[in-house]
Amino acid sequence: MALLLRRPYTNRGFFYGIGHTKICMFSALAAYFFNIMFNYLLIFGKYGFPCIGLAGERISASIRIFLGFLFFVFATFLPYYRTRYKYYWKLGIGLHSIGQIVKI
Repeated sequence: MALLLRRPYTNRGFFYGIGHTKICMFSALAAYFFNIMFNYLLIFGKYGFPCIGLAGERISASIRIFLGFLFFVFATFLPYYRTRYKYYWKLGIGLHSIGQIVKI
């Protein structure tokens, strides 16, 4: 789990390094939007969600980090970044491999 939590920061550093900071800004805005939404739903128990207070804040923060991770993974699989930087080339990860994993 700790490695998963560090992954968005690694990807963010990659995009900062190549000068594509708009992707990082969009990722942060989207992640914090979902964080605010889940904070409201889980802290106060709105729209059928349980009212769990401070634990709800921690859960929404975890969801925010996971969504940031997913955003950067999908961004690095865009054709421009895959062909130019070969980010996952050594791992042998392709869309076909991911499709097989998701199919399971």
